[in-house]
Amino acid sequence: MLTKLEAIKALQKEYHYSEILKGDEFIKQEDGTTVRNKLYDIADAFGIKLPVITFQPDPDYPKGPLPNHTEECLTNKNWRTDFPCACWGISYTGIAVMDVVHRIANKYDVHPGMMGRGFNYRAQLEQLKKKVEQETIHITTGKMVSVPLNDK
Repeated sequence: MLTKLEAIKALQKEYHYSEILKGDEFIKQEDGTTVRNKLYDIADAFGIKLPVITFQPDPDYPKGPLPNHTEECLTNKNWRTDFPCACWGISYTGIAVMDVVHRIANKYDVHPGMMGRGFNYRAQLEQLKKKVEQETIHITTGKMVSVPLNDK
């Protein structure tokens, strides 16, 4: 199980704000083993439910979800110029990393209000990191003990 600080560091280092990942709790790897999706560990660390939703890419809405291109589309040498390709018509279900961070931020009342999705995502994670570090229990070698006053 991840700690809250480990979960935030994983979101900062391992995920991009625009990623939409499979919503499966357990993922089968190439070697045949099954591992738990790390986003579920992150959600467990903060006690939130993961927002698994269906995305429908729309070429008229460029800031929305992008299509998951099929192997056939990717092998086509003109797949970037044949716009929109057939993949734009395929919906898919998954977890948007940005939605996970928004849910955690709402729980901690973190709203940086930065312009741009990437700036806002990084600012939320930095503010969350500070809040989580503040609620950590610090035990000194003497008699002083710092205990968090909130229940988050």
